[in-house]
Amino acid sequence: MKIHPEVVRKDSKARLGRGFSREELKEAGVDFKQALRLTIPVDLRRKTKHEENVSVLRQHLGLRVPKISKPPKPAKEPSRKPSRPTKVEVAEQKPAKPITKKAKEVSKPLKHAKASKAVKTEKPAPKKSATKRKAEKSKSTEED
Repeated sequence: MKIHPEVVRKDSKARLGRGFSREELKEAGVDFKQALRLTIPVDLRRKTKHEENVSVLRQHLGLRVPKISKPPKPAKEPSRKPSRPTKVEVAEQKPAKPITKKAKEVSKPLKHAKASKAVKTEKPAPKKSATKRKAEKSKSTEED
């Protein structure tokens, strides 16, 4: 059964409306989201409240007994199995192998070179344009 509100035009003629206003829903005791769940049309642009529409809503809700809240979940029975084993089994570990390789020592000049390289950051050479590269090519071919 479709339900529609009645809206009055400016020339005092009644027509079927798009949906019920929030005020009408509030007056009938229905929340906005509940109304959408119950497939009651809602018009958010309307701000008027007509008593005829409120009475139609109440009558419609009286015919329908909505299931408003969810039933509580039944309490879970404690399981008979323990969630964690009481004894913790330790896995057997293999004996560790001794380290046979010796670490290489870094010489002083090599240390100095690495440090100076980290400190000095050279900027890359700027790229040459295509015309400059062509000119250099032509000069190198003329010299040969």
